[in-house]
Amino acid sequence: MTFAEPTFETDLDTEGFTPTEREQEAIAAECDRIRQLIEEFPTQILHINVEYNSNSEEYEIKLALVLPGQTFATGDVSESWEQSLEKSVQKMIRRIEHYKATMSGEPEQARMAAGTTMEVEPNRRMDGKQVAKAVEQGNYLEFRKAMYPIEESLRERVGRWLQRYPQIQAKIGNRFTIADIVEETFIMAFDNFNDWQPEMLFGQWVETLIDPAMKAIARDPEGELEAISFQQTWNEV
Repeated sequence: MTFAEPTFETDLDTEGFTPTEREQEAIAAECDRIRQLIEEFPTQILHINVEYNSNSEEYEIKLALVLPGQTFATGDVSESWEQSLEKSVQKMIRRIEHYKATMSGEPEQARMAAGTTMEVEPNRRMDGKQVAKAVEQGNYLEFRKAMYPIEESLRERVGRWLQRYPQIQAKIGNRFTIADIVEETFIMAFDNFNDWQPEMLFGQWVETLIDPAMKAIARDPEGELEAISFQQTWNEV
């Protein structure tokens, strides 16, 4: 008995933007970065939406990646579609890497090593060298591992913070989850690590990013909420 090799399927939908042959090749090259990470999955479908807004003169990128039992979405808006696509793909790669690590059981092993059986507070002093090294190397997976000691307490903080935003809380479980907000907070911490001032405990600084992460979803300045809606649409297909 033989089995067909998994096929990486992509579809590109554009509005107000017609990519040239060279631009299509550039898009394909970015997609290939994702393909290399998911070769072992039997289902691999990547939906790409590029929309140009002539009023704001900005490009909005939305990506939705469908894997078995799991769909990830990212989005970005800027004056350059190349820049937005690259940023969206990079965010997607970070989510894939973390997802694969979760499947392998690495997070649980790392949490045990971090001693998370004790009470963990968001203002706990972190291993700054480990965090800084991960950021310097552009290694989001290692960064996420360094975050395990505060992940559960951050999740609890997000849950309490949601009470301040009933309009967001009402969408939990429908449009997005607490885990999405937690991940958005960590991505913000990774991307803006250089803004952290050492005189503040790292966990405290990460906690200050909860509100911007929630407001990013509520106001959708970067297209994140529409990306989530885009993901929901493909989940229903």
